[in-house]
Amino acid sequence: MSDSGSFNTESRAEEPIKLAFACTPDEVVEAQTLGIRQELGNGSTVVTRIKLFGLLALVLWIAWKGMLSRMTPIEQAGICALMIVAFCFFHLQQRRMRAAMGSMTFSLELTGRGIRVRDDEASAEWQWGGFSQRIESDNLFVFQGRTRETMVIIPKRALPSDAVAAWLRQVKVGEVERHAAPAATDSASVGTEPESGEATQTIRYHLGCRSCVDRVCASYPTRFAMLLPIVLMSYVTITSWAPPGPEDEASNLEVILVFVLPMTLVLELVLVAVFTGNAWLSHRVNRVDVTVRFGESGLSAKTVDGELRLPRSGYTRYKESPWHFFVWDHRSGIWQQIPKSAFATREAMEEFRGLLVKHLERSPWFNGA
Repeated sequence: MSDSGSFNTESRAEEPIKLAFACTPDEVVEAQTLGIRQELGNGSTVVTRIKLFGLLALVLWIAWKGMLSRMTPIEQAGICALMIVAFCFFHLQQRRMRAAMGSMTFSLELTGRGIRVRDDEASAEWQWGGFSQRIESDNLFVFQGRTRETMVIIPKRALPSDAVAAWLRQVKVGEVERHAAPAATDSASVGTEPESGEATQTIRYHLGCRSCVDRVCASYPTRFAMLLPIVLMSYVTITSWAPPGPEDEASNLEVILVFVLPMTLVLELVLVAVFTGNAWLSHRVNRVDVTVRFGESGLSAKTVDGELRLPRSGYTRYKESPWHFFVWDHRSGIWQQIPKSAFATREAMEEFRGLLVKHLERSPWFNGA
């Protein structure tokens, strides 16, 4: 990245700065680490590590005092093996997602209004005011959405000059304000517009607590995590099963009904609360109303922060829960959650379901946690 000289961003004509790049897996890891560091430690590595290791120590201490210290060595080995399997599962899943992102080339435009992004199938636009924070490292700029569901990664190696990097440091995030961008060359249209004369439907909604809970419960990594307490309690029950002795006050069945099942339920509720809490608080503090328009040609989702426009080929999978539709692209990970309550009539909801059945593949492997 070379220095192209100083410029006056207020006097230059606003023209988009066009970038094209693919994020490497290391850059994705660094961006995720920066986000966690900013959220937990306000940017401090030391504070973040203290909180993470402190939480880990607390969990291990509670597990040891509450259960592990009372188990036999065989049971303890089984629990450790279960934890290792869970860790490997989530680690491999994260590696797969990073590799998928690394295989995608993004076409991105920086303007005075915000960021426009295009990949092979999708287009999106965000205002600078739609980002809650800007995080910078030696290699990256990371812009994070207000509800923590959007993260735009810009490698510094992709910037045409140091002047553009300096300008990115000046734009104000979290405020709906227009910033003049340094000039660039030609511009290209972004997005997929519906076909002329096509019949479309428009729905409006916002996501609340139930939506966050439903999304967490519909996501397969969360479901896998929720299986762990069931497997754990089942393993302890099976290994501890023995005919009741004369001094036992309760039978095995009574132990299951009075202790095992209630404890499993409590652990499940704690996991749901942990996975849901951050997303729900973000939506509660930053209420975002969504306007979705859909038809045969594709789908667009618009908020005050920006707009996402996808052609029909931009989504490949869908899933349905009792309260929501989930549509996503298994290649890019882009997803959309649509409440069934947003449809004015049942006929409108059936029409939307018909489009999903016609064009997308139904799949249980949704990952939106």
